[in-house]
Formats: sequence, C-alpha cells, structure tokens
Amino acid sequence: MTARAPKDDDGVTLKHGDYITFTFGIPPICVTAMLTAGETGWQVECLHPTNVKPKHTSLADLTKHYQIWKAEKERVRAVLKILADEAE
Repeated sequence: MTARAPKDDDGVTLKHGDYITFTFGIPPICVTAMLTAGETGWQVECLHPTNVKPKHTSLADLTKHYQIWKAEKERVRAVLKILADEAE
C-alpha cells in the first residue's frame, strides 16, 4: 500500500524525490532535505547543512515539530553545487 502524497504547509503536493526545507533553532538554521517514499512511509534525508542530525527521519516525525515547504529550484541548485564542491 502506498502512502498518500503529503502536502507542504502551503498545500503544495509533494512527491518522491522532491526537496523540502524547514527551519529550526535560534538563530534559525534552514535545512534542505530530500523526500522519499519507502516501504515504511515517507522519509526525509537532510542534505544541507551537512552537520544536521539526525540525517534521516520520517516525514511524520518531522512534521510533528516543524513546518515544511517544497524547496525552490534555485535553492536546490545552490545546495547541490555546495555539496558537489565539498565532495571534491
């Protein structure tokens, strides 16, 4: 059984492979993460900043505490470039 597609806090339907953002802490830290659909439901892998813990969590656990939004394409491009540069 496939879980129903989640929506972000603006009502935008999310799908497997989408990037999301959420903010936590003081001062606020903006996290970019990738959303995946798995056998155990919707999962989140935090990508940037790289020192965010936990790296993996369920979308259900994340949305208990934080609002999420679909990440803008420009932000995703910038984060993927940063990650590629760090990998070199």
